[in-house]
Amino acid sequence: MPCSDIIRESEVIRAHKITSKDLTGNLCRRPDCDNYRRYDVIDLKDKSGNSVLQVEIAFEFLKDSKFFGSSGRGKVAKLHNIRIKSDKKSKGLGAEIHAQQLDVLKDNHFKEMQLSAQWDGVIAWPSIFFNFISEDDEDELLEHIANYMFDVLEYNSDRVKKIMQNYDNIKSLSKHLKPTNKVWFTEWYQETNRSLEYKMYKEVS
Repeated sequence: MPCSDIIRESEVIRAHKITSKDLTGNLCRRPDCDNYRRYDVIDLKDKSGNSVLQVEIAFEFLKDSKFFGSSGRGKVAKLHNIRIKSDKKSKGLGAEIHAQQLDVLKDNHFKEMQLSAQWDGVIAWPSIFFNFISEDDEDELLEHIANYMFDVLEYNSDRVKKIMQNYDNIKSLSKHLKPTNKVWFTEWYQETNRSLEYKMYKEVS
């Protein structure tokens, strides 16, 4: 079967089995596939059968596709959707899901994972070392973050300049983006009607 030639159904399910949280992946419908592509929609349920997702996971598995991070081609997994319910979020759940996905993708000889980061993802994905495909995109996001520091955190220009000079990756800014007593960065840009979306990638193996 063409689907199984790209990745088996059991492996798609295993990619979403989070043992530490008693969560199990379930396919929501039959996969859409041909000889070169498999597309799955996955729900993630707890041991009581309740979904922990606000938006179901949508994964596209490609047998031969262009890489974002290099000029080559190979097996690519594109993550289209994932959003955890706010009342089901727990510390590290998103990172655990991602780590499990990567392990299974590596076992199945995928070379790159790709996605379009939106909403909280513009901070969450680069914080776990996804790469922007464009330096201009990263610079644009940093400009938004600097404006947030001025407008919401009320940092002075010297402080913002120093923070940006020491910038290594988005994770290094995390303590400034989720302040205890003020609106978080992602909430701020959504409230001001900004629509951010950045293509990102991560090498699997």
